Amino acid sequence: MVLVLASTASFQPLPYFATYAASKAFDRFFALGLAGEVARYGVKVTALCPGPTESEFFTVSRAGAFRTRKVQSAPDVARLGVAALARGQRTIIPNFAGSFTANLVRFLPVSLITYAVEKGARPK
Repeated sequence: MVLVLASTASFQPLPYFATYAASKAFDRFFALGLAGEVARYGVKVTALCPGPTESEFFTVSRAGAFRTRKVQSAPDVARLGVAALARGQRTIIPNFAGSFTANLVRFLPVSLITYAVEKGARPK
């Protein structure tokens, strides 16, 4: 079993955190591709895509603009990720808000998403 830590950031571009979002998109697609390769051997692979999670991330990365009021605890995120892996689920977004956003961006123009994120995350 392989659990790959991606992020809800993997579902849309994030101005000011473009490298982070791109690396998380890589993680998510790596997990999905690897899952396809190893499934015939009985190996399960899951991409865990949490949203804001309680950690030092926001302080270290200076990503306070992306911190929301609803921050999940790291143990809860880990438990949900491991449970999804055990079920053989290939992707898990362990909260409703993250899942809603990840699915919503599939229907919106990228330019609109990028504009809104840039405006909200623009350094003061």
